[in-house]
Amino acid sequence: MELKILLIDDQRESVGPLVEEVSTKLIGSEPRVVDFDHGEESLRDFQPHVVVLDLLKTGAEGHNELVGKQVLDFVWNKHFCPLILYSAVPEQLQDNEVPKNPFVKVVKKGSGSEELVLRYIQGFEPHISAIDGVAREIGILMNRALRDVA
Repeated sequence: MELKILLIDDQRESVGPLVEEVSTKLIGSEPRVVDFDHGEESLRDFQPHVVVLDLLKTGAEGHNELVGKQVLDFVWNKHFCPLILYSAVPEQLQDNEVPKNPFVKVVKKGSGSEELVLRYIQGFEPHISAIDGVAREIGILMNRALRDVA
């Protein structure tokens, strides 16, 4: 199975080492990096198996906005999949803003953080296969029902 990983971050260079780590260690994976403005659209079009999400968008004069929360809500409510919050300041989210779920992990960006994200993704792999299989089966059943109704 080709593992599709969507990385949502406004600074591509900050996830470059992670993309390299994933590409090297997860043969056959397809990491894709997009900015916050294309996050929801990419979730719908790319249909990733895992989302790695930054939280802060760096604005003019170093002003940061907590925009990752909107994408987190979209993933949680409309495209459920394993989610890794990968940010330099994960503490900016309140405890009640991070879903309590084994498929949601929080990793602080920094030295060696790429390896931790990779371990989480590898830990998700058996579950991703199961989720993917269920989604395919639901799609088949929905198509049959639509055919029968038509």
